Formats: sequence, structure tokens, C-alpha cells
Amino acid sequence: MANEVPPKVQGDIVFVDRRQPPLLSGTYLVTVEQTLLNKNPQRAGADTINERYVNTRRFVVRGERLSLDASEVRSVFPPPNSHGEFANVLPHVVFERRTLPWERSADDSESGASWLALLLFEEGEAPPSRAAQMGDLQRGDFYRSKDDAAAGKPKSASTLPADTASYGDGFRALKIPAFATEYGESWWDPCRVIDVPVAIFSAIAPSALDLRWLAHARIASAEAKASGAAGTSTECSVIVGNRLPAPNTKCTVHLVSLEGLSTMLPAADTYTPAKIQLESGAAARNVRLLSLRSWSFTSVDAGETFSGYLERVSVGALQRPAASGDGSDAASRVANAFKLGYTAVNHLTRLGDTTVSWLRGPLLPFAAAPVIVPAPGSAGAAAPLSSADQAVRYEPETGMMDVSYAAAWQMGRLIALQNRGFAVGLYNWKRHNQVKTALTLERQVVVERLGTTLGVDHAALRREGAAALRAGAAHLLTQAVAERRVQSPGGQRARAGAERCLMPRRHHHERLVEAVAHAPTLAAIHADTEVPDELASWLRALALLNGVPLSSLLPDATMLPPESFRFFQLDLNWVNALLEGACSIGRSSSADLAHDAALAPKLYAAAAPPKVASGFLLRSAVVDGWPGVEVRAYDANLSPLPNVLRMDRVAPSVLLFLAEGSVHAVDVQEPSEGLHFGVDVSATGKDLRYVTVPGTAPAGTQPGSVIAGAPSTTVGYRSGRAIQIAKLARDLRSNIEAAQGNQGRTFTAAEFALQLVEGVQLVRFMVA
Repeated sequence: MANEVPPKVQGDIVFVDRRQPPLLSGTYLVTVEQTLLNKNPQRAGADTINERYVNTRRFVVRGERLSLDASEVRSVFPPPNSHGEFANVLPHVVFERRTLPWERSADDSESGASWLALLLFEEGEAPPSRAAQMGDLQRGDFYRSKDDAAAGKPKSASTLPADTASYGDGFRALKIPAFATEYGESWWDPCRVIDVPVAIFSAIAPSALDLRWLAHARIASAEAKASGAAGTSTECSVIVGNRLPAPNTKCTVHLVSLEGLSTMLPAADTYTPAKIQLESGAAARNVRLLSLRSWSFTSVDAGETFSGYLERVSVGALQRPAASGDGSDAASRVANAFKLGYTAVNHLTRLGDTTVSWLRGPLLPFAAAPVIVPAPGSAGAAAPLSSADQAVRYEPETGMMDVSYAAAWQMGRLIALQNRGFAVGLYNWKRHNQVKTALTLERQVVVERLGTTLGVDHAALRREGAAALRAGAAHLLTQAVAERRVQSPGGQRARAGAERCLMPRRHHHERLVEAVAHAPTLAAIHADTEVPDELASWLRALALLNGVPLSSLLPDATMLPPESFRFFQLDLNWVNALLEGACSIGRSSSADLAHDAALAPKLYAAAAPPKVASGFLLRSAVVDGWPGVEVRAYDANLSPLPNVLRMDRVAPSVLLFLAEGSVHAVDVQEPSEGLHFGVDVSATGKDLRYVTVPGTAPAGTQPGSVIAGAPSTTVGYRSGRAIQIAKLARDLRSNIEAAQGNQGRTFTAAEFALQLVEGVQLVRFMVA
């Protein structure tokens, strides 16, 4: 079945034949018919019923046609504008939508063949891509804009040359309804087109039979990707090209639409050029195609492949390069500071003085740092920092100040103020807790002065809160009303209790001031206070440095030069200062500071920063050229570190990876869904791989493993390094059946893709 999902085998990727959508793009009619008939033979004439009701509704299934949104393309290979050893690799494109290649058809059928194809042009062959409109794909005059149509202006002529065939000719040859606009389309809709000479098109275009083998779907593990969680997977669809790039040549690839053009494609697996004719019967000289995506690359040496880039990167700790010194004590101190991850920055003090201070970000080049900014509630923790200046440290040996943690505190405050939702939520939560303090103290006063009368003690107050006071008051009033006299013993007790409860407002204020100044009292009042989920979620993200700009992570750009890999350890002092700054907003008095001190441990626990975290920064063309790059980290025993805290592109060519624990080794791998396809042109043929593993296979054999001892399959070529895809698929199927002994097994595009796999490249980095 086209949509049947095979059982997932051990590994990172599963190939699926295709994801046929339930309906192809187009317009459909639904007709509902109902007949009412009285079949009772004894019916009277007036009871005779024979009525028929028919209702028809039209609906449209819309799919991509004239253009392709950039978000639909997950990646392309080879990467755009790259230089590398691509002569043995078939270009391919990976789509986010798993059904995209099968939402239309080249022959107006549901044969499973894709309506999309990749055409590879070598230097000198590539036709220019030009802007056009849908009306330029046919020969009739049309309005160039909606305004022209509304104003009744004269129609414009199509730019389709008289000797160029296009989709209108293909639809006519298939004897299907004429090429026309679909629901929501207009003749003036923009698109991009290429005019390909018929001779080149016939030499490099896949045959109608090839299209069946050049598209498949994949299910790939997402655990090692940015934002990928354990056990998650991602599904995509893939279009593979049929032509190998020529060595030492710049190549251009166009993703083109072949909707309705099956009669223009080479015939079956003989690849006899089709007779592409115009409506007049004359032979066409060019074919106009929709270009939905295009990119260029150059096939040269191995220097700009995935592994080529990574094997050339400089690896080290995250620190400034050593400065050339004169051997003096001052130069030695500067060099030592650089080794610790510091850089020197100009510093304008609050007094207006200009000096130079040390600055360091949260990413350290060494394993651990002493506790300088303790976590709230921990041993040695003091009151929260009331300003950034409190976090400035003075280095007596150099006479310079260290503003690293002051910068972290200020950065946290600025990030919090920038997020209106968090800032307002935190302020309201703090105000609510201050009101809670006052109400709790008032209730305690009531219990102290009226508890005997109301029958409420402190234990009941802690357990039931204001409900205990309301219940006691209700009971007392009920008793007074029942006795119907104020002078009764119960009424006298109530009056005396009320008099004792009365306290001047000044005394209430003094009681509140005493409680606020006494940290244990505030801690007891707020023992059951909880941090709202929305605040906790934001703080957890901040603790992982989300929202911190790259310039704060890297205070000096020389720490991460182009094509470099830098290991680091996370400085928890910097993170603590960052969180303190974020939680400082809404503080304007000593009472605010006292409440913040009582609530800080709860906010810090909600943020849950890791106790030990480390990772790396990678700045390379790999980050931008291979979206979806996968990373696995290991500890000192080369055991996987399971908890990846963060993996993000913080700049177009910079990847940040952060894991819980100490990272000692890292594997950086090409995306699993970006497996290369191709053949080794220097080899005698294509090695066979297991599709299913028979019981006679060696122990540990997995699907995709090379079948040892099996004869290789000869790869046939057309002119210009285009592969005879359908013939290769037929030969691979026959040879696999002979090698595995499973005659008659279905051989699909998924199995064909498995045979063309060239594997992904992986590079390991180790801490020195």
C-alpha cells in the first residue's frame, strides 16, 4: 500500500514508498441523491409518492502549482553556492510536507509518479530564470493585473514564443481539459519560468517511468536535532535528481513542474526522445517550464564537503587568542586573563570616569568556577542584588574591575523588561504576595485578640485561612441572635472581644514592618506560595540563555573565528546573576526587597538551572549549508549524555549546543533525512544492500547493509551523465531477488532509494 508505514527498525531513518494524498489537487463535485417511494400496494391515490431529490456541491483541493513557499523546503543537496566533491552524488531536495510530490500528476493519473523533477544543468547549459505570469504559460491574450481587468483595459499578449511548447500543449496532447486557472488562481499570478532547448530537455529529463522511482518519503529520528525531544521523529518527502554533476564544473539545479507533460518526456526505459509538437503540428524548439526552486553549486575537490569543512575547523577552548607580550608581569597577567575567557572593554563609570575593565560571558573555557553569586536559599546566599553595581568585583592584583556579573544582572533585567507578558505577570505576582502578607498578619491579630471568642487558634488559621475566621464569626452571631439579648454572657463576650481586637492603625503598620524585617516570618507566611506556570516556563528558558544576544555570549568575536569549534562550561554564577536581574523588576522599596528575598528561592527553583552544564559553539559553513545537522554528546567514558538542554542556531553560521553534564566528545553528523544518493562512477557497478534481512545473513546485519559477495549492478548512462533510472531499478530488483532469494517481493521507490544511499558523513570532536 502507498501509505502503509513499515515497522521502524533500529536506526535513524525509515524509507517509505510514497504518501499518496487522498485526493489530487483539483475541483471536485459531490452529488447526493435521495428518492422517496411509497411501495405499499394498498396505497390510495393520494398516498402515491415517487419523488427524487438531487443536490450537488463543488469543492476544491488546492495544492502548490505556480510557486513553492520557501517554508515547504527543508533542505537541498548539494548546499547552495557550495564547492565540493559532488561528482558522484545525485542532487536532491527535502520537503516538509510528506505528500507534496504526489499532489499533482504528470499524466493526469494516480500512478504514484511525481509531478516534480530536478533538472541539473552544467555550465553553459543553464537557461536563465525569468519572472513571468501564469498567462505566459499559454498562448492566449490575458490581463496583466486585477486592476487592468476591472478597468477593462486591452489584454496583453503572452510572452510564450511561437516555437516554444508549454503546459497548454502538454494538456492538449493528453486529451484532458485545457490548461486553465484553478480556484483562487488568476492569469496574472506571478511565477518563474525557464525555456529549455528541446535537445537538452530530451537528454536530461527523466522518463515518465523514471518519475516513479525518483520520489519517496522518509521517517527520521529527531532526537539529535535542534528542539528534538527523546523518542520524536519527523517525516518528510524527497525528490532525487537523475543526473550526476560533471567534475570541476558549476552546476545549476531547477525544481520544475511536469504537470501534464508526460507526453513530452523520453519514452519508458529506452529514453527515446519524445516528439514535442506545437498546436500547429510543427516541432517545438524549446520547452517552457515552471521553476519552483533553483540553486547552484560547483563540483570540485573534497575540500567543501560536510566532513571536509569540519575536519579543517580549529578546535579549542572558548577564549581569546593569546596576545603577543613582552614577557613583563603585566603582559603575563593579560595573557592569563585571556585564558580564563576574559576580554578587556572600555568602561564608563557612574561618576563619569573612563577606565578599562574585564568582561566575560557565561561560557567558560575551564571546568568549574568558585561560587561568587550563590543561588538564593543556598549556604552563603545574602539578600538579592539591588543593582548591577553590587555585582562589580575589584581585582587588586591588576587594579581593574570585573563587570561580568554586573553585565549579566543588567542583561537579565533588560530581557525581562523587553517581554511585556513576563514583566507584567511578575509585577502582579509580587503585588499579590505583598497583599497576602498584610492579610495574613491581620488575621493573626484577629486570632490573638479574638481567637478565644471565635473558637479559632493559629493552627486552624494556618490550616483553613480566612474561612476559619468567617466560620467563627458566623457561629458567634448566630449565638447572639438566638439569645436575643445584648447583655447575655455570649453578647458580653463578643463585645469584649471586639474591643480587644480594636487596634490603632499605627500599631498595624508597626506589626507589618516588624514582619517584613524578619525574614523567618516572611518565609513562614509564603511557605505555600507557588510560582505561576507562565513565569516558571519563561525563567527556565532564560536559565538556558534563551534571549541572551550573541554579543553577550561572546563578548569578543575573536573567541570564535570563522570555521572554528569551541568547547565551553556554563558559568552558573553568570546564570544566577542573570536570573536575579530578571526577577528584580517591580522593586522600589525596602519592603519590595525583603519580599524578593523571601520569594527568590521559589523563583530560582522554578527556573531550575542545571547544576553542571557544558557544550560547544560551532561557527562554520556547515551550520548554514546543512540545516538539520545532528549532534550527539558523550561524557568522559564515552557514554551518551541523554539530556540535551539546548541546540540552536544563534546566528546564520553559528550553532550553540548545551547539555547537562560534562561534554568530553561530540559527534556532528549530516542530517539523517539528507542521505546522499549517487553512484561511484569509477566503480564497475552499484553494490547491493539488504532490503530485508534473511536468516542466512551474518549476525548483526541490518537493512541497508551491503550484501557481501553479491555481484554489483551495472549502472547505465544516457548522454551527459544522466542515469537510466528505470533500467537501473529493474536490474537492482532482479539482482536483489537473486541474492536474497525472495522472488516476487514488491520493489518500491523506498527500496530503490535505499540502494542508492551513499551514507552520511560524521566527524567526532574530543576535548583535549
